[in-house]
Amino acid sequence: MMVKMFGIPHYREFDPTLLMAIVFPFFFAFMFPDVGHGLVVLLLGVLVAFFMKGIGPSMRDLGLIMIPCGAASMVTGALFGEIFGWGEAAEAFVGEQVKPLMEPLWFDPILKAHHPIIFGIESGVVAFFVITLIFGGIHLNLGVILDVIKRIRMKQSPLFPVLCLWFYSGFLFWLMYLVVKGGLYPDPKLYGWMCLPLLIVFAEGVKEKRHESIEAGTSGAMEVVIWILGGLIEVLDVFSRFLSNTISYGRILAMALAHICLMVLTILIAYMLAGIGLIGPILFVLVIIAGNIVVIGLEVFLVTIQDLRLHFYEFFTKFYDASGIEYEPLRVERIYTEK
Repeated sequence: MMVKMFGIPHYREFDPTLLMAIVFPFFFAFMFPDVGHGLVVLLLGVLVAFFMKGIGPSMRDLGLIMIPCGAASMVTGALFGEIFGWGEAAEAFVGEQVKPLMEPLWFDPILKAHHPIIFGIESGVVAFFVITLIFGGIHLNLGVILDVIKRIRMKQSPLFPVLCLWFYSGFLFWLMYLVVKGGLYPDPKLYGWMCLPLLIVFAEGVKEKRHESIEAGTSGAMEVVIWILGGLIEVLDVFSRFLSNTISYGRILAMALAHICLMVLTILIAYMLAGIGLIGPILFVLVIIAGNIVVIGLEVFLVTIQDLRLHFYEFFTKFYDASGIEYEPLRVERIYTEK
């Protein structure tokens, strides 16, 4: 269903449906980490997919998508200790009257951990950001690898995606080191590893512009400048594209933090209203219920949009042409007669 929104795969290219069926709930879960909210999404998915009457196949497909997304969100919610927003972050920002319903199995994304989370990092936000970079690197590299396979199958040169994969491996390591250590990687060998594929990309860009000049029958000093600029543009395009694509996966962190902050705000407002005389307890319950409903509806919509964006723009554009035509069986359409 979601792959069709981008386009139909060509019969000679890789169909990303199965891959997206695995990765989409995975990203959804890290952007929507809550055991209680995940359970609500799962139950709504079961209701839509199997029990609602009079709905079309698209709605049933949507229900089937919600089921693994909700289940995965329950897992990440347990990792971060969030159940309907009642976690360590709510206790820290609202007060000791809020008791977490469970301890995080891993860490809280907002608070400072009591022990290193990953690569010696104790800050939950920084650790989560590094984790999103790892997710992005793996996802993007997978897309480039699929592009290499596609080009080989179609008897096209895989040189450019191989160079991108070569450069990006070193670039990703450099970026992670910069975030974790707060400085540049000291070993110059890494920069040689990163620069060599860029030099080849530069040479290919110059070669392409030179070939265009020869075909056009033009020559001169200005043409040489154009060749060099063409090579530089190719290098800048590769570098800027991979930098922006990688940083884009930080939206996973942003959506997770937004989810937790919205629930902390809901709980804070509920406790502020709880002390208003006799109606305080009623207002408390109403705010908690209404807040959860609003956050679930808003976050599911926004997270789905961001998840699709990571797949459609960052991932599919690396290898997926979507130039196929959906098969339609031959059938007779009656115009003047009836069965």
